Amino acid sequence: MNIKTVWVYDEDGFFEDTHIAQPNPRRPGSWLFPPRATTVKPAMEAKVFYKIKDPTDTDSEWEAIPYPAGPEDFVGLEISHQSRTQRSETLRKWLRKFVADQPELWREKQINDEDGNLQAITIEAIPQPTAEELLEKKSQEIRAKRDYYLQLTDYLVVNDYPITENEREQVLAYRQFLRDLPQAQNFPENIEWPEPPTVAKAAHKVWKSNEMHKEIQIRITTIQQRSDLNNEQKTAIVEQLHAVAQQPGFPYEIVWPDPIPVAV
Repeated sequence: MNIKTVWVYDEDGFFEDTHIAQPNPRRPGSWLFPPRATTVKPAMEAKVFYKIKDPTDTDSEWEAIPYPAGPEDFVGLEISHQSRTQRSETLRKWLRKFVADQPELWREKQINDEDGNLQAITIEAIPQPTAEELLEKKSQEIRAKRDYYLQLTDYLVVNDYPITENEREQVLAYRQFLRDLPQAQNFPENIEWPEPPTVAKAAHKVWKSNEMHKEIQIRITTIQQRSDLNNEQKTAIVEQLHAVAQQPGFPYEIVWPDPIPVAV
């Protein structure tokens, strides 16, 4: 046989491709190998890099290194911007996939030289808020929502606005309840928003919309948990439920999708 197959590796020692070795005409029985080659075939398992164990040995075995299983495996790993090896391209693809899958937790980080030229990329965790910070954020969100409800009823407490005394008392009681929310037990968790008086039409519509959106989500969750429906059926029903909020009479006049009976 005048040629033999060999397995070549890149400058970093990782398997890249097959090549051929030819007989050495000056030394019968020996071969002329291409640079960075071994006669040993890697196992070629899926999602595994193979790194040469001994670059000085043309019969060297390989070390199997699995692909990164998650973003944590990229921490501290730098992918050279100049490198265009198969391994580098694969690592770039997986790094960016992990970042795209969890953009709130991870981000791509560029490593530059002193002149600002890109040298490599890696991954870094995005600092997450503390429990206290999360609680403060939720408190601010609740207060902002409370203030919005108060704003929607401001016009009703103007002295000359034409509402009955009973209606005014209802509005005042409602507004006081909103002001007292930050003093409620377990604030800002488990807030029960009071129903605005019917005279506060704008506020009542916002409140009713929120209630109906909660109901939509409850129905969606129920559908998604049903084992008697296939994915196609679930998707169709969920799309119909999302469309409920677009109905002309929403949130007061709603036509719910016909439920699919549970299989017995």
